[in-house]
Amino acid sequence: SVKDGVSYKIYTDRSHMIPLAKIEELAGISRPEVMKPDDVLLDEHGAPVGYTMRFVADAYSLCQLFTMAFKQRNGVTQDKVAKMVENMQEVLLHVHEHGVLVVDLNEMNLLADKDFGLVSWIDVDSWQTPGFPATAIMDSVRDWNAKSFTELSDWFSFAIVTFQLWMGIHPYKGSHPQVKGLKERMAANLSVFNRAVGIPKMCPPLDSIPDKYRAWYKAVLEDGQRILPPSAVGVSAAVMPRIQIITGMDHLSIAEFLSFGHDMLHFVALGPHKLAFTAEGLYVDKTLYKRDRKSVV
Repeated sequence: SVKDGVSYKIYTDRSHMIPLAKIEELAGISRPEVMKPDDVLLDEHGAPVGYTMRFVADAYSLCQLFTMAFKQRNGVTQDKVAKMVENMQEVLLHVHEHGVLVVDLNEMNLLADKDFGLVSWIDVDSWQTPGFPATAIMDSVRDWNAKSFTELSDWFSFAIVTFQLWMGIHPYKGSHPQVKGLKERMAANLSVFNRAVGIPKMCPPLDSIPDKYRAWYKAVLEDGQRILPPSAVGVSAAVMPRIQIITGMDHLSIAEFLSFGHDMLHFVALGPHKLAFTAEGLYVDKTLYKRDRKSVV
């Protein structure tokens, strides 16, 4: 039930009540987009039977935004999709910073606001916290090449859902001449980036996705890599150095410190180390760790 902007979730079967210890482990998440438990509801005997959380009004289930008709009818441009994707990315980073995994990161548990800028996260009961394992996951967002749930398996699910926001199709659907099943296509990394896969003409072209995200989607969904999204890689580098204007080339000394045999996808400096993600694999400083498409992160 809902009253004065507050949603009351009461369990008819009290055995399904989220443990109080798990509520405490979720309490550190402060992003308002996450609909986590606020106050615990008790019965007349003082036993917990439910909880309150903020109510999201005038929202759309994210899966509604996957169709071209809905986007055209409601003016959901690719710029608005970009804002929602970036917002979701920021929230997921925040959740991970508190030691929590979403695991069941699917389009039914995400709500877009009426302005198509912010995305709310619901059904946090099933999330994985340090003391409690995840309790649910949809097959369509599961990383079938992972042996356990990790932050990177969350980012794989994030890739699945946000790709559908851009393209209106699950990245492992479309048609393939030999491999038909969704689970089999996911396990084999046979995505719509594969030349053998055909997609409906109603879908926009792949190059309608911004370059940096398109490269990341291909790396994760087709090449089997498990890496952070592009803008998430540089989030830690938030402190901007003071800019010094240099006039004259006599003040500069230019030297090559790293080179790669393939195009570089992402680069990040972590303390004294330089990490570069390429199509060939991961370079840590000058050492190459080649990618194994069959490996499990």
